[in-house]
Amino acid sequence: IYNGVDVARIRALIAGRDRAAERASLGIAAGEVAVGVIGTIVPFKLQVEMLRDVIAPYADRFRAAKVRFHFLGGVKDEAYSEKCRALVEELGLGDITLWPGYIADMTPWLVALDLVAFPAPEGTARTLLEAAVFGIPAVARSTSREAVLDGENGALCAEVKDLAEPL
Repeated sequence: IYNGVDVARIRALIAGRDRAAERASLGIAAGEVAVGVIGTIVPFKLQVEMLRDVIAPYADRFRAAKVRFHFLGGVKDEAYSEKCRALVEELGLGDITLWPGYIADMTPWLVALDLVAFPAPEGTARTLLEAAVFGIPAVARSTSREAVLDGENGALCAEVKDLAEPL
């Protein structure tokens, strides 16, 4: 049984929303490419690998393109969250990564984001279905092929490190 997303409800919800105002209210600057890395901060979601293998090696290119990564999700593993914070500091990524924490209503973010990066090895993740309904392309692992159609609503990659190039 697949996850369900009420497309009509979402379309009604976002009709008439001012995207620029939503972005500004979330601190997303004009001209910024806002990438959402959506998921609870736990090892299974692979935020450490995203930081180490995707963002850090291409940090200068991301900075030049005005890309910022918004890690959206609550902390369920404090030790892992601390590992993420330490890695951000060690790799000097504080200027291009933001950690808003748990978001009760994702609607403003899904209106505001330009892209979703999904490093977790999940199948049909609700996050990816919702992003697709909001018209947000996703760069995800090939395990998410039921939610992301390579070349249509995003790009699929075999390994976390492979997300860097399509991003």
